[in-house]
Amino acid sequence: MDDTNKPQDTGQMPGVPAPTGGPVPTTGPAMPTPPGSEPTVPTPTPTEPEVPTQAPQPEPPTGEGGATGGDTGPTSPPAATY
Repeated sequence: MDDTNKPQDTGQMPGVPAPTGGPVPTTGPAMPTPPGSEPTVPTPTPTEPEVPTQAPQPEPPTGEGGATGGDTGPTSPPAATY
């Protein structure tokens, strides 16, 4: 359509594009952002506070039935020497 210099019959001023069929007006409701082009907002990942993972400490030998304790009970009788 080449009516740039012809007066339009729509009652519009010459040179003013008709409101319909023109570019989408940028005013009004916010234009829906095409998917994939949203501004990348870093989603805060719920991170646990940095607690140093303690390795399970071996129980200190207390002498009461520990692995190196002094439990010399009936489980290990002295060898009977005849």
